[in-house]
Amino acid sequence: MLHFVLVTSYCLPDQKIPETLRMVSNEYCVPFFHQGYQLFAPDPPPYQGILQINCMKNGVIHLMEPGVSSRLPDHFRLPRTADRLVIEMMADMRKNLYYDSDTLRYDLVQHGRGYLALIYMCANQYEMVHGVKPDSIQFNLDLLMVPENTDSLPQYQPYNFPWYAIRD
Repeated sequence: MLHFVLVTSYCLPDQKIPETLRMVSNEYCVPFFHQGYQLFAPDPPPYQGILQINCMKNGVIHLMEPGVSSRLPDHFRLPRTADRLVIEMMADMRKNLYYDSDTLRYDLVQHGRGYLALIYMCANQYEMVHGVKPDSIQFNLDLLMVPENTDSLPQYQPYNFPWYAIRD
């Protein structure tokens, strides 16, 4: 009988049951019966990132798209790898961006695996195309936030990372 009460209270909307019963039913049901639908139908992220890369060499700035260039070998994994690294960097941004007073701080993201791997990939891509490593690289990421309400327009949120110096 207790099992059926706890499972039923777990399935009911939160506002229809007392808080203590909801907490007990969650503790009972979540470890054993909660179904995470991520395995079968993952929710698409509510944002899309558009990355622009600025590479500087001797004061001259070159725009670059990660994994794409007419001078690179045509390989399907290059753009896919770049896309995965951008997604990893955006995941780091969700966890590690913070404000110090009114200034957005990127330092924790710049020490993340996605950001550093993307820097490495872009520096090597620049070297393959131009024959030398760049002096520094900067990322400008425009996030297109998709609203839950379909009547609203998507919003852009720009993130302009500081220049990252490339060491020889």
